Amino acid sequence: MTQDVNPTPDQRLRSMLSSAGLSSFEHHEQLGSTNDRSLTLIRAGTLDTPSLILADRQVSGRGQRAKTWWSTNESLTFSWCWRPTNLAPSNY
Repeated sequence: MTQDVNPTPDQRLRSMLSSAGLSSFEHHEQLGSTNDRSLTLIRAGTLDTPSLILADRQVSGRGQRAKTWWSTNESLTFSWCWRPTNLAPSNY
């Protein structure tokens, strides 16, 4: 097996996160909301945890107290997901 001499930034990040024990990682150039994406995967039962969902740009972000916002390409927007042991997915 040969190692890529010039890995992309995404490949480098995946490698670092994998070595840190991350089970799943998604990177999107644009996404409505990283929270919405994580909830979709959780409710479908397809999210391995811990997981990171990263977006270069969010267009329908939401924060505490139902505040909405958007981000530019210079922002760091992500959702860090883990599965609590005492909460059913229907209650997320």
